[in-house]
Amino acid sequence: MIAKRSRPFIDEDFVKECIEIAAKKMCPKAAKKFEKIQLNTIHLNFLLNSFIIQRRIMSLSGNIAQQLNEKTKIIEFFSLALDESTDISSTAQLLIFIRGVTQDFEVLEELLGMCSLKGQTRGIDILNVLLDECSKTDKDLSKLSGVATDGAPSIIGVNSELVTLLKKQEKKIHA
Repeated sequence: MIAKRSRPFIDEDFVKECIEIAAKKMCPKAAKKFEKIQLNTIHLNFLLNSFIIQRRIMSLSGNIAQQLNEKTKIIEFFSLALDESTDISSTAQLLIFIRGVTQDFEVLEELLGMCSLKGQTRGIDILNVLLDECSKTDKDLSKLSGVATDGAPSIIGVNSELVTLLKKQEKKIHA
């Protein structure tokens, strides 16, 4: 909701709306009581100071990362989709998506990571970032069955670019 509305955490109407939605999901019988609550900036500043917000965001992101890691541990084979682009501050960003299949043929597709590339974006630089991200999440590259890219020359080149380097790095890749 925060990203969708582009509202600050301490906006009274936004916080009240979040509370009402949560109340309707968790205790529908008592949800009407929350509609009567009047919030003001003093209450919100007390409840939502930046330290608490930061702690909540860190807790949520840690939980999401843990869930992703648990989900992807049961994958038998997986493929990666890589997209390299430059943001408005001229920093290259690499998005890594994972798609995998479990023993029960359940297909999982998630964002594995978003990494900033400092300096050059040669194949070896992208490979190092990719290997680092895979090692953080305990991905066994021998289970890699394919790599989809956006067609950037640093990724699909012939001699020293990512796909070639990845094949040299991991001989057991099924791609």
